[in-house]
Amino acid sequence: MLEELNLLISIQETDNKLKALDDEKGDLPEQLKRLSGLLDKASSEINDSKDELQSLDDERKRCEAILVETRERYEKSQATIYSVKTTREYDAISSEIELATDEISDREYRILVISEKKTGLEETLKNQESAYEELLGEQKERDSEMEERIKESGHIEDKLKIDRKKFVEKLKKPVYSHYERIRKIRDRTGVTHLVGDACSFCYSQVPPQRKTEIKKMTDMIICEVCGCILVSEEHSSRLDSIF
Repeated sequence: MLEELNLLISIQETDNKLKALDDEKGDLPEQLKRLSGLLDKASSEINDSKDELQSLDDERKRCEAILVETRERYEKSQATIYSVKTTREYDAISSEIELATDEISDREYRILVISEKKTGLEETLKNQESAYEELLGEQKERDSEMEERIKESGHIEDKLKIDRKKFVEKLKKPVYSHYERIRKIRDRTGVTHLVGDACSFCYSQVPPQRKTEIKKMTDMIICEVCGCILVSEEHSSRLDSIF
């Protein structure tokens, strides 16, 4: 058990150092995640605006085509109305002229509405693209900061992960599973040491008999309150120090 406890201490020591490296990155990972989400949203809004502009352009083209056709029909009717010979023909052409006039008026009004809407949408798109570029610039700055920090500590982090994997491979799976389960719910702490008569993580008192067993390091003793694996005070320097 002494060997397993020493492996656990080594894993916790390594995890403490990895946590310290993560802390040095500050909230950069969260910032980058937030910016990525904002960029995705901004890109989607830009695409929606472009699609709407394209839809307006397509509608305007259809209106203009119909307008050309209707004006031709109107002019043809106007040219022939005075040459008709019967009242029935006159009424039919007059009705066609009236319908064409209404159609021309409706299409011209719709083209005007489309133009106004397109002008407003183009301004919106311009602002959206400007906001996107600002976010992109901020993301590049944060990326540069992250790359610099990774450059400074990346090789250390890689070595720590390699060392950790070696320790884990030597440890029994049930023991490691308990460590990982506790570490996930106790702020990355699965192994802690005694401070006097108390657990250094939750500060709950440890009975004298249990304290003696912990100091012997012959069995895995778990804190009854927080669930952390307890080791003797002599290992405190390894667990408390970062580098």
